Amino acid sequence: MKKLITRNLSGRKILVFVLPALVIYFLMIGVTIPLIAHYAQGMAIFDMMTSGYSYDYALKLLDTLGEAGRNTYLFPQLTLDLAFPLTYVPAFVLLIASLLKPSDCLYNKPVFYTCFVPVFVGLADYGENISVGAMLYSYPDISYALYQFSSTCTVLKGIGLALTFALLLIYFLIFIFYKIKKIKQ
Repeated sequence: MKKLITRNLSGRKILVFVLPALVIYFLMIGVTIPLIAHYAQGMAIFDMMTSGYSYDYALKLLDTLGEAGRNTYLFPQLTLDLAFPLTYVPAFVLLIASLLKPSDCLYNKPVFYTCFVPVFVGLADYGENISVGAMLYSYPDISYALYQFSSTCTVLKGIGLALTFALLLIYFLIFIFYKIKKIKQ
């Protein structure tokens, strides 16, 4: 796995994932999420509730969305959100690895494994997307277990994203430190 990652640490290969991730992100933030927010009448949608949500909240949101809102949530939002991890997970893995490479930290096993935090995020995101899709399809008959799984995945995704961004910031600072150190030598 380390060879696969190190072999793909070029700016061009990273951009192959970053650019589509940005396009999908801006489509969701600029188009689909505001459209769903309109149907939600001020209620936060599942994806935005990183601290989770209650069973009653899930039912109320799905009811408030109405059929048109639930259909909009299924398509185009969930369609885009299912494609999103395919772009942002490899982008984050490669970005983290590229920040570690100049300091040789990439070759430290425990540090190298932090490159896989975004994979955890992607898995939680897929769990969230699939379970939200199942809730949208099965409304109004939502099982408590399905709601719990969905809310848990949302929380795990939020924690994983926070950790990913923290790692990117820390490794960026280390990267800058090593670049400055190299210039001074």
